[in-house]
Amino acid sequence: MRTNKYGNKSCRCVMLHSHDSTWEAEVCNYLYNLARKKRIYAYSIQCSIELTVKGKTICNHIVDFKVHKLNKKYFYCEAKGFDSPVWVLKRKLTEAIFPKIKYVTVYRGQLNLIDKEIGEDEKL
Repeated sequence: MRTNKYGNKSCRCVMLHSHDSTWEAEVCNYLYNLARKKRIYAYSIQCSIELTVKGKTICNHIVDFKVHKLNKKYFYCEAKGFDSPVWVLKRKLTEAIFPKIKYVTVYRGQLNLIDKEIGEDEKL
């Protein structure tokens, strides 16, 4: 088990994905259970988003999860312990460049934010 620059220990989820923190692994386990229960269509981990402004790539932003809802729309999901300045900037850029894609940040104890985001689909 490794620790990163923020003191988090790398961890594996039930699917044996490697995650940067135990919290990120817990969120992955939660998404796995939602997929098993068919409350979400699917999810993927560590998705790279190219952030391009006026034809110039500024940087890439790797989000923890891309969650595909039942209606095939998707949203980005981040498992966060705290907000680093670089992450805040990349999140703002992501939201500005892709305003129609929801970006959900899940801090400890806030898994209900994922349920809230997918809740609209369950009413279909």
